Amino acid sequence: MSFWRSSANRVISIDHRLFHHISAWRGNSFLDKFMQVVTRIGDGFVWPILGVSIMFYDWHSGLFIVRSGLLAFAIELPVFRWIKVKTSRSRPFITFPNVHHLWKPQEPYSFPSGHTAGAFIIAYCVGEVFPFLFYPLIGLAWLIGLSRIYVGVHYPLDVIAGSIGGILSAITAISLLN
Repeated sequence: MSFWRSSANRVISIDHRLFHHISAWRGNSFLDKFMQVVTRIGDGFVWPILGVSIMFYDWHSGLFIVRSGLLAFAIELPVFRWIKVKTSRSRPFITFPNVHHLWKPQEPYSFPSGHTAGAFIIAYCVGEVFPFLFYPLIGLAWLIGLSRIYVGVHYPLDVIAGSIGGILSAITAISLLN
């Protein structure tokens, strides 16, 4: 076995163990419901509402956030779709049939996490204009990523890849607009 294959197997093994560790937190009805709400926020319906609300507060800043966010999503979505199909990584509840999931995903593949990417895109685009919101939104983005693991639809590596992809998409969009 080559060095790269054995290293990849070790990383996947750690990823699976972390997933099982986080999914073992399930069973607390408050935490289960809370994480489902956080995952729902990551579905994306909140992001346009946030952008439009900011436009009412400060038209020019809000317009920049909406434009940079739309451009970042236009960059991220086709790349993520391509990666998901190419890697075809099964969702945890498919790989481990004994794992009960608390959320029904829209597509069969898990890598990378689009919910996490979207949350990081918004955090970066809003944080570019309103730096005081950057850290709270980054915290929310990480919480959305954690919720995706918690509800049983993503592995930790999916969330890490989603965060990196979201950050890179946002940085690219912002640099193109500046």
